[in-house]
Amino acid sequence: MLAVYRRRERTDGGHLQPLANACWRAASFEWVLSGDVSETRRFWSEGARALAEGFTGGFHGFDPSPDQYILGLNMAVAGRDAECLATLAHLGPGLISGAMREARAFRGAPGLIHLAEGYSFIARALAEKNPRAAAAAVNSLHAAFEESEAAWWNERFPNPREARWLETEHRAVCIFLGQIARIVAHAGTSIAPAEFAANEVRVKSGGVEETLSSTIDDAMVQLNRFVGSDSSHHPKLYVWLPGLAVCGLAKAASLPMSWLGAGQGRGNRVEDRLPMPLLVNDARDALR
Repeated sequence: MLAVYRRRERTDGGHLQPLANACWRAASFEWVLSGDVSETRRFWSEGARALAEGFTGGFHGFDPSPDQYILGLNMAVAGRDAECLATLAHLGPGLISGAMREARAFRGAPGLIHLAEGYSFIARALAEKNPRAAAAAVNSLHAAFEESEAAWWNERFPNPREARWLETEHRAVCIFLGQIARIVAHAGTSIAPAEFAANEVRVKSGGVEETLSSTIDDAMVQLNRFVGSDSSHHPKLYVWLPGLAVCGLAKAASLPMSWLGAGQGRGNRVEDRLPMPLLVNDARDALR
């Protein structure tokens, strides 16, 4: 399928989203079959560039939906493609206030719109060391979390396990990005980012590391239930791309990463869905 979409006419934007999704699938297969880090990232980078081309090129047939924008950011971070990440991040506010709100797919999905906005602010904040962008992200991500309702997911996805998984994934990404935003927003204070993360961020269930461990564990529960119950096995989910992307951003923001190992307590195979070899390189490489 990759070869088919690669041959399509470059003025036809209708092939760009299928190409990106084929790259997403190919990357998961590549990792499972070969364990080749560079080749897996190359597929993600190709998918990110296809979506960036769609969002910037004004091609007929390309639908600038928030889920595809978020996918492009995830692929750019996980694929360590700094140029593509910068292109997508700087599209954020104008795109979201205009074309994205009129997209055919996921129209009327304020949670996804707010997530796209918050994610673009985070990428910009880390790339530019801009705490103001991070502060703006906090508000967007709070809205993305609050406006995600189970009923909305259930209406659009008839498989209840798929709906539950997608809702859980959305909330997990909001939590991760929200913590990163708070770290970067406070980076200009006298408190070092790592110290702030460990000692100052508090939620009802405890410190930030406990929050992130619980979040990753809950996400793995729902992901494994969904994949295990579906006959197609959803190969794109063999590796949890959004999880890898937000973990990469967490590393770039100097968040302590000990929570990642702590999130493996219930046999949820975190090490399979978030393989460490795809995280070991310095994630700042994708933000320069």
